Amino acid sequence: MKAGMTTAAEKAAGTLRAVAGYSLINLFGNAARIGLSFATVVLASRWMGANDFGEANLLLAYTGYLMYILTLGFDNGIPYFMGRGNRGKPNSGGRLLATGAGLSLAVGSVIMLASVAVIPRVLEKAGMPGLFWPAFLLVVQCEFGAIGYLLDGYLRGSKRFVPVIIRDQIMFPFLNLAGLFVLVRIMGRGVLGFSLAYALSVFVSMIYGTFVCIRVAVREKGADPPGNWSSWLGFSFPLALMSTMDPLLYSSGVIIAGLYLDTGEVAKYVVSVRVAIFCQFFVMALGPVFSPYIADMHGSGKRDEMGNLYRTAINWSSKWALLFGFFVVAAAEFVLSVFGAGYSDAVLCLLLVMPGAVIEGSLGSSRLSLVMTGKNRINVTFYSIAILVNVVAGVLLVPRLGLTGLALAFSLSYGIMNLLRIGWFFRSFGVKPLDRSQLAGLAVLLVLLAAVALGIRRLDLSPGGAALLAGLVFMLGLAAVFWEDRKLFLDRFLRAVSRNPA
Repeated sequence: MKAGMTTAAEKAAGTLRAVAGYSLINLFGNAARIGLSFATVVLASRWMGANDFGEANLLLAYTGYLMYILTLGFDNGIPYFMGRGNRGKPNSGGRLLATGAGLSLAVGSVIMLASVAVIPRVLEKAGMPGLFWPAFLLVVQCEFGAIGYLLDGYLRGSKRFVPVIIRDQIMFPFLNLAGLFVLVRIMGRGVLGFSLAYALSVFVSMIYGTFVCIRVAVREKGADPPGNWSSWLGFSFPLALMSTMDPLLYSSGVIIAGLYLDTGEVAKYVVSVRVAIFCQFFVMALGPVFSPYIADMHGSGKRDEMGNLYRTAINWSSKWALLFGFFVVAAAEFVLSVFGAGYSDAVLCLLLVMPGAVIEGSLGSSRLSLVMTGKNRINVTFYSIAILVNVVAGVLLVPRLGLTGLALAFSLSYGIMNLLRIGWFFRSFGVKPLDRSQLAGLAVLLVLLAAVALGIRRLDLSPGGAALLAGLVFMLGLAAVFWEDRKLFLDRFLRAVSRNPA
């Protein structure tokens, strides 16, 4: 009995080491992408000015979610069926990819033709006439992006992960930044240059993915795809709907801002949310690693192990989210000054979006846990509720409070959505998001960080001085809260990067 218990404990510890180590590796990949993307936002806001930057992001809000619709969920369906129903047939996803791309192009062609008639009307109502070509380019790039995601799905199913990282995390953000430099900074093409740079970078990275997939397909002559196409479509379409909800939730706030506020105010809201989203940095790296383990444990009925991993993921993510939230609150003026002149009066907006961002960064693992336990539909329901709350609260508050109302709507919608998620997970599996000791530790951390942040703000330091002091506290806090887990993170990380892993 003791031996069995020891074996189970060792397996659980091994799972945590694997999740921690590979999450640490994934943090580096995501850091490259997020770093380039953040630099792009900062430089674009400086090169374009608040008004043009606000208009460009309004256009993205009106069109960006189309990319996720046009994948039709096949970006996840392709690797799912390549691994599930066709083991030993490495190129079984070839026809799945071709079929998915063909359907996506067919739907995309209809959307692009319809957009020719719709775009001028939408722009007229939004007070942005004369931006047809920038808007149309962003619609077209959604199809390029959707095909790129399908290619990534095929490569993941073929166990080719490096090209996916190169295409999505390095090539696209680098080309986008380079295109912005040439078209906006040097040529001064404003919103049109922004859209053209975005579309070209998506197109070129899609072409790279196409050539890689062709090489993989030529090398691996495989079998036919699964005969049950209805099961493939039934799996893919709900995921397509769910993946569209996240950009829709963000876009709804930007669109409301565009309806009631000028484009300069829209830019301030976009910048505030882009900063706040860094609260999700840890859960973004953790999610792809821990979610397959959740699925395995759920499938094999290992409820206790699943609960332990679920709580650990939330605990780790919460520590990061609280620490990063502290830095932003303590150094808000400095953070906004990075984006250039005109953003200094968005401090209150930034401070008010942080609670929602911290909650999402802390509890975001619950979304993936629901997906991996077959609760996709309830995720769609919770996203729909959050979008409704965001829209209603925005319509009621923005005309009265401006940016403040928009920030409150953001935090309210994300807070309600995440509370619903953890509540449903508990209802379904009896698993609490945190145990008492974890909850107590996070409560102490929150109180300490809030007190230190308030103290730094009351010292009346320069923005740079406040940022330096907050950064020092952030780094010390990061080391302190993860010190107990350091062996978990470093053990598997060092094995993975070693030339001769044990």
